[in-house]
Amino acid sequence: MDKRSKSARTPAVVDEPVLPSIGNAVALSGLIGMAITNPAGSAQGLVSFLESTPNDAMDLSYLSAGIKVLAVIGEKSGFSWVSGPAGIALEIVGIVESAQANKEACRAVAIRVFRTIHDIHQRASSNIEQPVRELERELRKVLATVRALSAKNKFSQALHADDIKKRTAECDKALDQCIALFSVKAHVAHAADFALVKAEIGDVKTIVQSLKIEEKTVGVSLANLNISSTAPPPPAIFVGRDDLLTEGTDHLITAPGARLAILGQGGIGKTSLSLAILHHARVKNAFADKRYFVSCESLKNGLDLAQAILQTLDVSILSQKLDLKTALVQQLESLGKSLFLFDNFETLSNDSSSLTILETISSISSISLFINMRGEFPPPSISWSLLLPARGLGPLSLTAAKALYLQRQSTSPDTNVPNTQLDSLLTEVDCVPLAVFILSELGKRYPIEVLQQRWMQSKTRLLKLPGAASSRLTSVAISLDMSMNSTMLKDHPEAVRLLHLLAFLPEGLPNWSILFPLITSSFEDSYDALDTLCQTSLVQRSDHVISMLNPTRQYLNSSMDTHRKAVEFDLDIVFKFILDSVRENLDTLVLLGKANIADLFSLYLDSYAQAEHVQEGLLCADYLYDHDMLTTALIDSVIIKAKALGSSDILAKAYEHRGKILFSLNDWKGSEEAHCAAYPFYQQLGYKLEMAKSLISLGNSYKLQSEYAKAEESYSNAYTSYLEIEDQVGVGTSLVQLGEAYKMQDKYAVAAETHIRAYTIFKEIGNKQGLADSLNFLADDLCLQSEYTQASSKLEEAVEIYTQIDDQNGLANSMSSLGKVLTMESKYEEARAKYQHAYDYYNRLYCYIRARKYGAPVRAPGAVGAHSTVITVDRQGCTPFGS
Repeated sequence: MDKRSKSARTPAVVDEPVLPSIGNAVALSGLIGMAITNPAGSAQGLVSFLESTPNDAMDLSYLSAGIKVLAVIGEKSGFSWVSGPAGIALEIVGIVESAQANKEACRAVAIRVFRTIHDIHQRASSNIEQPVRELERELRKVLATVRALSAKNKFSQALHADDIKKRTAECDKALDQCIALFSVKAHVAHAADFALVKAEIGDVKTIVQSLKIEEKTVGVSLANLNISSTAPPPPAIFVGRDDLLTEGTDHLITAPGARLAILGQGGIGKTSLSLAILHHARVKNAFADKRYFVSCESLKNGLDLAQAILQTLDVSILSQKLDLKTALVQQLESLGKSLFLFDNFETLSNDSSSLTILETISSISSISLFINMRGEFPPPSISWSLLLPARGLGPLSLTAAKALYLQRQSTSPDTNVPNTQLDSLLTEVDCVPLAVFILSELGKRYPIEVLQQRWMQSKTRLLKLPGAASSRLTSVAISLDMSMNSTMLKDHPEAVRLLHLLAFLPEGLPNWSILFPLITSSFEDSYDALDTLCQTSLVQRSDHVISMLNPTRQYLNSSMDTHRKAVEFDLDIVFKFILDSVRENLDTLVLLGKANIADLFSLYLDSYAQAEHVQEGLLCADYLYDHDMLTTALIDSVIIKAKALGSSDILAKAYEHRGKILFSLNDWKGSEEAHCAAYPFYQQLGYKLEMAKSLISLGNSYKLQSEYAKAEESYSNAYTSYLEIEDQVGVGTSLVQLGEAYKMQDKYAVAAETHIRAYTIFKEIGNKQGLADSLNFLADDLCLQSEYTQASSKLEEAVEIYTQIDDQNGLANSMSSLGKVLTMESKYEEARAKYQHAYDYYNRLYCYIRARKYGAPVRAPGAVGAHSTVITVDRQGCTPFGS
């Protein structure tokens, strides 16, 4: 309850909450009332308000307004002399507002100056030239005193309390003398011609409306409300939300007294959807001219909201004899069936007086209530009949975003803009409607290639409408600032910390019910911080993921140094979680997502770039690869850091790892280049085994690019290297691959001979896996030479060995090959039986395959040895490598 003096309050209905008394009603009805009926009483109300305001929250804007009004009334009453002293008084108030020292004493002087001018105005007459000059002279002395007291300098710091008291007392004495002089030389006359002023009340109202009361005051000036009884038009282009438009329209028409809310972050299209519903033909038919739009963007409290509603209804506030709330209720109840849309209600969602008004409107059954606001939930005190949509408004689909972009271009929608480039750019901005709208305007000036380039350089800073005044409707950054500078966030530093932490996660936080407590263990109440962020709509929460739209993330990351410093301690906890998981090979880390892990570890390497930390980067890269999380982002960071360290060992392993990833991603050329980069480092270090392995990998890359001669050369060099270091398994493996290179060049006899040599080596060393694989490849060579009987014999032998070592994949491949050979021999029944066996074996692998990530190479269960056959998994199933 407001504890200010009664004279400063707006009358309230008994037993009802008192609406805020400082705001537009004071600026309008209070000041105009002072001019017309009771200047002393209204001025005292302003003085009481100022005296009750604590020093750290002192606001003299209404004092300035009061002085201006006195000058206006003086002019209207024929006493233009008031403007001179009023000008000096305004200068005094201006100094007090920015005072750096002795603010309380200066405030008291400023209030006394106001009361003096007000008192003298009551004694005004036309024959007062000498007293006015005296008053101006004394006010200038007061001005000098206030200037000296308020300045933060050696003089003001040296003043003691007694000195300050003495100086303010001198000001009071001088002002008292001015009042006495006016009393003697001017006959007392409330000489203002009230009839004249009342006749020209419209002029006075216009002048009061033009007063520039600063935004920091409790309310806002009426002039700044910009309230209109006419709703804005519907969006000229409306795409991608037809289902929501239909649902919202149907609900308003079929649900009497509907309570509808649209939620979502800034720039997501809440107002556009709201206006499309408000102006829909069926809604027009249902509510006729009783469809009202109230913008809440510039409103501060319930008093502002009440006035805005009355102005929207074209009801004169000045004509009201009742208090504002009672007048509002009477007007609303008299409307009958009507629809109110409150736009951007988030500005009032934490103000109790505004919520009281909203609840009052909701209690009137003939009114359908419709709001849109940033946030995760609408005001809980109202029973909302529909949230549209239930999870909050999200971005447009790519198709809809593209349609919006193209329809706003000067060319026709079938423009020649390359779809892939446009798709990429729209995806970068997450198809946020405001971002798409701005890009479409920029697209009229720049080719799509330039826009892409500028986005890569400027990110969210690009998303500003050219040539337009900066506002939430023309700049994504300003729209985001409105949320980030909200009172809700300012009062919750932990929420700000969490926001910055989440901005480091390009995938958002998946599986957050498990991971959230692990990465926020340093927070006092991380769940409360999350609730706050969701209510600002800067992040979105679903059952599975906490997400942040890319323009928001890029905006936060645009000041990376400040951004990182804000959460340095929290990031160290996340780094520790990743490192511990990698060292212990914990599956929990997989839940975080490969892009998040790669980005966070790259960030870790930016902070800690010693050799041991870069080695940990290699370990993390191996972890990702082993868990089928294929990305080059982390290994590229490792390569950059290893180059800076000049570490040949780390560089060689990093390039080899990069080649392995690219090979798995079917980027054969990239894999070739990476292995070519690794080989010289291994050669320089004298790592012969790694050199041989690198040559095998290089040969595989050549083979899959159909460069069989180069593949043959690489496998041959690998064979030589393995011989030198007496690695028999390596020798046999290189012979198997060399035989395949021969076969791909149609050298079937040489291929068969080479595979026989491999078979011999594996038999000598007792490597059954290599032995069976060699037989499988040899059978294929024989089959290509139409030697089907021998091929069948080799495959039967391979089946026996695969059975011994329980290699389901090898069995499936061999059975499939047997089916093919028997088919070539026209033994169809036997072939069908072999194919059925192959199917059964593949089917056994199915559950295992599904457990692995699609698109990643996996080793079949039961396979043993370093060179077992690898199968490649795709969305349709699996295909034996090389078959």
